[in-house]
Amino acid sequence: MVNELMPEDIEFKVDLSGEYIVNDDYCPQYEEIYDKINEIMSINKPGFNLYIIDDFTKNNLNKIVGFIEKNIKRKSSAEDICYVNGEQERVPRCIKTESGYGILLKSAIKKIKESYINLIYEFYNNLNENLLDTIGSEIEIKKNKCIDTLIKNAHEAGFDIKQEDGGFIFIPIYKDKTITEDEYDKLNIEEKEKLLEELRKLKVIESKVIREIKEIEKQGTNKIKRILKKVFDVSMENQKREFILKFKDNDKIIEFLKSTFFDIEKNVVDACTGDFEEDEKKFIEIFSKYNVNVIVDNSKKNFPVVFEDDPSIGNLLGSIGFKNAEGNYVTDIRLIKAGSLLRANNGCLIIRIDSLLLYPSSFYYLKKFLLNRRVDFSFDKVYFELLSENKLKPEPIDIEENVILIGDEEIYSRLFYYDKDFRNMFSTTAEAKLSLKIDSNIKAFLFNYIENYMSDKGIKILSQDAISELIKVLCRMAESREKILFREEELNRILLIANEYAKKDNKYEIDDDCIIKAAYKQSTMEKEMLELYDKRKIFIQTENRTIGQINGLSVVDVGYESFGKPVRISCSCFKGNGDIIDVQKINDLSGRIHSKSVSILKGYLNNILEEYNGLSVDFNICFEQTYGKVDGDSASAAEVLSMLSAISKTPIKQNLAITGSLDQFGNIQPIGGVNEKIEGFFNVCKVMGGCEGKGVVVPSTNVDNIVVSREVEEAVKVKKFHIFSVETVSDAANIMMGDNNLDWEKIIESCKEELNKFMNGLDFASTKKNVKKTKHRKQKEGDK
Repeated sequence: MVNELMPEDIEFKVDLSGEYIVNDDYCPQYEEIYDKINEIMSINKPGFNLYIIDDFTKNNLNKIVGFIEKNIKRKSSAEDICYVNGEQERVPRCIKTESGYGILLKSAIKKIKESYINLIYEFYNNLNENLLDTIGSEIEIKKNKCIDTLIKNAHEAGFDIKQEDGGFIFIPIYKDKTITEDEYDKLNIEEKEKLLEELRKLKVIESKVIREIKEIEKQGTNKIKRILKKVFDVSMENQKREFILKFKDNDKIIEFLKSTFFDIEKNVVDACTGDFEEDEKKFIEIFSKYNVNVIVDNSKKNFPVVFEDDPSIGNLLGSIGFKNAEGNYVTDIRLIKAGSLLRANNGCLIIRIDSLLLYPSSFYYLKKFLLNRRVDFSFDKVYFELLSENKLKPEPIDIEENVILIGDEEIYSRLFYYDKDFRNMFSTTAEAKLSLKIDSNIKAFLFNYIENYMSDKGIKILSQDAISELIKVLCRMAESREKILFREEELNRILLIANEYAKKDNKYEIDDDCIIKAAYKQSTMEKEMLELYDKRKIFIQTENRTIGQINGLSVVDVGYESFGKPVRISCSCFKGNGDIIDVQKINDLSGRIHSKSVSILKGYLNNILEEYNGLSVDFNICFEQTYGKVDGDSASAAEVLSMLSAISKTPIKQNLAITGSLDQFGNIQPIGGVNEKIEGFFNVCKVMGGCEGKGVVVPSTNVDNIVVSREVEEAVKVKKFHIFSVETVSDAANIMMGDNNLDWEKIIESCKEELNKFMNGLDFASTKKNVKKTKHRKQKEGDK
């Protein structure tokens, strides 16, 4: 049935009256995403991660993070992650604590070290000064007694003695004075032998004395060590009890504290000699071993939600830093840095898939982590070994968290199909619902968003007409009179541009004209295309009737902009076998969908013209002045009408253009871009003499998609421009080719008459050829 749309069918109106309940937490486009987040977080098992199909924006990210932090509750709370070391300085151990306890542990170790250092200073300087002097005096007395014995033996043997580092020097005495080397050389052999024999005896005594002196010093040092150990035991007892009580719920921390107390005391006591200047360097080295690096501090977080903007391997897994020390690269526990995987432990990590795929190694290690739930700093082991021999081997860390990737559907489809591990890890998806059905809740949501954005950006207020026009623009983007397409970036762009127009025109508010200027501005490409139509560089007829030629409607889409463009479709027919020769296809200018639509046309034509006998003509169909690839099936209604016109010799009205897909039974199916197509033909008619009496034919199933510009609405309202809706090819033929004396049945009848002529022509030509062959055979027989 042909139906001309009335102004009330075209004009867009929205009811803004009534009261609306504003809910700041209401986010209709993210309802499915929130449900899926709840689902994976509540399960909290390996393999339950989420891939969100959505455009990435800072505002969208904040919505996800805000929802997780506000609504998700985990059985296990956030944890601090620390690396600690002690005796095994190059192999740091991992300790996980309740949130906030990591800083407490670091502070505890610092206090413990300070306490021991203060005790050592007091022991050496103040509190034990008299005791150290007493022990020192006792040692000196015993040492002097041993040395006196050695001196006495030396004098009795005829030697003088001098003390030097590490031992004694014995000098022979002759006639009560020490002899020189020259005097020694003048001695006879017997005298020399006697001196050497005495010297050997003295050396034996010397060795014994040195051993006794060392034993005396050792006994003195051990006494000092026992006193120091007792000082530690008494002075540190309360502090030990205090720290162990503070961390009583964490066995790993208690074990670490106990080993730290024991190791420090043992090492300090072992290094103690009683001489602070000699011992100080050793003490510094001992205390430098005991450190705590809180690589993840969740003291201010209950549920960590981490967004990794740059997922390089270092940012994702963490790193071990190096510093230059006298020309050598060295590292220690304090240079270990956690990556986002560790910071999101017991929480959620969010990554853009586009950013992740820029780092193939990061993608690999993310999958490896999701398989074994462990972060190991040895991922760059070779590099560390080349850089420095002074390397660390931190203990791997077991963690639990959910990972959310944000990206588009195409990337997900490819990864899901080609990567089995990815398929298992991200089997759960959620997609933002951008197309929202208009109701009171959606209106309230939209009004609240606009109000907040205006307040945030300092934008002028919108008039009621401006809000209506803005909703119309969003409906146009959704290609629906009942839904809006909520794309924040596009909505924000329109508001900002409209605000600038209001400022330029000195308006106190943004009105509907400002919205129209911001939303419907023609691009340079579209203007240049219209100029080509105006100067007749692109041929198209908008008057009279023509056989085998029809105005189709297409959309030029270059990604960042799209607009409608009428296209002239022509068809010629000639004797053949019912083939459709698609000029675009044979010249590799046809897409797969368009090629499919041409095959459907062949089935449809055979069905309505020669159901069993087949067609006796071929059709040559072409999209004139089209030099790019043609795809889609929205021109199939126009193509079939041009073919029927060509075979029936029935002219087509050129003041009309048509769009619509076709099935094999002649039903006209809905198409996309209906608004751009209508406005495209309208704009071309304007530059080619006006739109009076012009119009378009669209599928009836697209009527609820029509949201055209105000200019088109006004033209329809005053009956200058017409929009017709059709359901079948017969409806389209009646409006495009028919008149009071010609309808669908007569057009088909004309087609069949023309086909019969071709069939009769074929039969006559075949009979004539057979007669000639018979005459020729008979003539040959007569000659014989």
